[in-house]
Amino acid sequence: MNKRNQKETTVEEASRLLAVTPRTIINYINTKQIEAIKVGKSWFISMPSLEAFKQRYNLGAEPTIIEKSEQRDFQENKISEKHKTSGKPDQPRRKSNPVSTLRLFQMARETLKETDATELFDKNDTALLSKFHNLKMDAIELIGAGFYSFDNKLKARLYDHSRAKVGGMLSLFYFYTNHANDIPSKIRRLEEDLMPAFSSLIRKIEIKTDRSYKKFESKKT
Repeated sequence: MNKRNQKETTVEEASRLLAVTPRTIINYINTKQIEAIKVGKSWFISMPSLEAFKQRYNLGAEPTIIEKSEQRDFQENKISEKHKTSGKPDQPRRKSNPVSTLRLFQMARETLKETDATELFDKNDTALLSKFHNLKMDAIELIGAGFYSFDNKLKARLYDHSRAKVGGMLSLFYFYTNHANDIPSKIRRLEEDLMPAFSSLIRKIEIKTDRSYKKFESKKT
């Protein structure tokens, strides 16, 4: 292995390391969350950048998750080949993002985008403004990563991390301000709409994942 290969990896290998699809890796690259350079039609991803991103969001999957994903891909390929030989058209693949996931993504995008730290805190307190802004940007990045993830277990974990960041934003607001009787509507939306939406969707994903796992285990026995 040459020096370049030690510092860089391919989209396919990165998708295995993070337990997401190659398409999701390309999305991370396009949004500048992972460093990579394009040579011809191929992307070469920086391993230090990939490892830092992986550790930051605690990504990756257990071998069983990867094996099930590979098994599912293999079965889908077999079905596709069968349709080709029989002359029957392929059935459309089920959408990866259900309506509830899309609604959460849209709600978070609208709510977080409208929440401006300068409207909530003293404009001279740059440290507090920066901290609130960083929590907001982290929440946006995490929910975007969750939305584009095709692994339910990973999706739930990313949404949970994003919810924690929003919780941090609320904590800063209530700790550093005195709005007991006059809470801004944007903060109310974070607390009364977005946070419950996170919790509800995460719970649904966890139930679905648990059912899929039990079904998979029952087939093995």
